[in-house]
Amino acid sequence: MNAWLLGASIQKVERPTPGVVVLSLRAPGRSVTLGVIGAREGAAIGELGEQRPRRGGAPGKGPAKGPDAELMRLRKLLEGARVLEIARAGEGAHGSLRLRAVRGGEVRALLATREGVTLVELPGEVVEGAATDRALGDADAAEASAEAVRLLTRLELGRFDEAKRALVGAIARTRKRLERRVEALEEDLAKIEGADEHARLGALLITSAHAIPRGAREALLEDWSSGERVEVRVPLDPAKSAKEQAEALFHRSKRLKRGRAIAEARRAEAQRTVTALEALEREALGAVDARALEILSGRAKGAGVAGARVQLATKRRGPAPRVPFTTYLSGERRVLVGRGAADNDALTTKIARPHDLWLHTKGIHGAHVIVPLAKGESCPSELLVDAAHLAAHFSDARGEKVVEVQHTPRRYVRKPKGSAPGAVVLEREAVLVLRVEPGRVERLLATGE
Repeated sequence: MNAWLLGASIQKVERPTPGVVVLSLRAPGRSVTLGVIGAREGAAIGELGEQRPRRGGAPGKGPAKGPDAELMRLRKLLEGARVLEIARAGEGAHGSLRLRAVRGGEVRALLATREGVTLVELPGEVVEGAATDRALGDADAAEASAEAVRLLTRLELGRFDEAKRALVGAIARTRKRLERRVEALEEDLAKIEGADEHARLGALLITSAHAIPRGAREALLEDWSSGERVEVRVPLDPAKSAKEQAEALFHRSKRLKRGRAIAEARRAEAQRTVTALEALEREALGAVDARALEILSGRAKGAGVAGARVQLATKRRGPAPRVPFTTYLSGERRVLVGRGAADNDALTTKIARPHDLWLHTKGIHGAHVIVPLAKGESCPSELLVDAAHLAAHFSDARGEKVVEVQHTPRRYVRKPKGSAPGAVVLEREAVLVLRVEPGRVERLLATGE
């Protein structure tokens, strides 16, 4: 091993991801970051140089959330210890690397194998290596450091590839589910095509109702709508008059047509989301770095993709930045509500995109509300009503039964220079006269995060 490492003090221990322990060492006139790595890809102990490991969970298990029990144990037993030796035990796939350190007369070793990194306590005050150990010389140490950097890079690339596969898979599953919804709606629409036929039969029946006696089981009618005489045989309910049956046919036709409008709107919304997810899936497949993947995962979550969370960025120092909004859910769609006046400015001017929908109570102090939308997407009516309810609730109009809520694409909202926090000017707007539904508000508030 490098002679200067003998006696170096372990100042800090980090465990950025399972299978990787990072030691900050200090010797007179020099500091170094040492990586102790144990994974199925291999084991290594060496200087990491400029290579800084990213913090995150094991692939597929989500990000690490603060110090875990194992990290606390490592810190308790190793910080302040002096390095005694770095040695290799065994050869080949079953070999291991061992860093031995002493503190307060107690000797401990970090053992790196393909099974992971383990801290073991050695008996007594033995400071010599085991008979089977081979201490690393300078040449070995240089190769070990190069191997540590290569192995760490492979692990991070593996984490990135697995996170990328997980995100693409989550998007694909949501897309396929929506495609099945589109197919089901198209089947419903095919069934609704009978609405016009019901209306036609009702019209024929009503014109001849006076000539059809009650108790008739069928009527033979003439249809001249094509310009030629066509005989149409209509089955009848003998318990009802012809007029009653004609009115029933008209009612059924109207009901089917109302269902058609709803089904067509739902199909169009689902198809727009499918198209957006197809584009998102292509972008995720082409992502080449962790930051791009994290941004795409945020967009996927906003589009209602379950299991889309990806966190691969390096550990932040200091407290996490304050999020200026609270997220609520309308079905699978997010609605963002500003937390205060300054937060309203941050939400509207720094977070919302130009094509997102912006809402606010008209002429009344309240929160800015943002509905994230895909580019070119119109806000579905139910999502608009939910967002308007949140705008009304988080305003001075809370408790009113009827509230006017203005809305417009974010691109038409301008923040005048020097204006008060939260104050904006709209270049154009639409106004929704909202009749507040308390039950809807309660449902939305229960989803806040």
